Amino acid sequence: MESGVSWSGHERNVAWLQAGAGRFVDVSAITGLDQVEDGRVALRCDWDGDGDLDLWLRFRSGSTLRYMENRADPDRHVAFEPGRPGASVMVETSFGEESTSTLLQTRTSDGYLAGVRPRAVLALRPGEEVL
Repeated sequence: MESGVSWSGHERNVAWLQAGAGRFVDVSAITGLDQVEDGRVALRCDWDGDGDLDLWLRFRSGSTLRYMENRADPDRHVAFEPGRPGASVMVETSFGEESTSTLLQTRTSDGYLAGVRPRAVLALRPGEEVL
């Protein structure tokens, strides 16, 4: 560790997006998460209080702590805040001729020693509406 070598052989960090039907898409490069430092933790939380989830990243090498702010349009979010963890709601949306159901479930933490208020957020695509 003191010599600065990576335990993972200098592989870039990877982020996957769930595409539905059991498929995942590698979105590492377009999200900026494909960094070369030896990554240890990624924590999602609404740090700036605007309703969307931001990221705190922790690395063993390089700049050890980084903040990535989500600057999505807050008007394009559906937030579910029941006041208690574990509650859930099914949200139905339409996008053109396609309709989708998404289960939103609240949680109290999302990372080691990280507490967030019980809230679930769904970001909507441009043109997508809640039924």
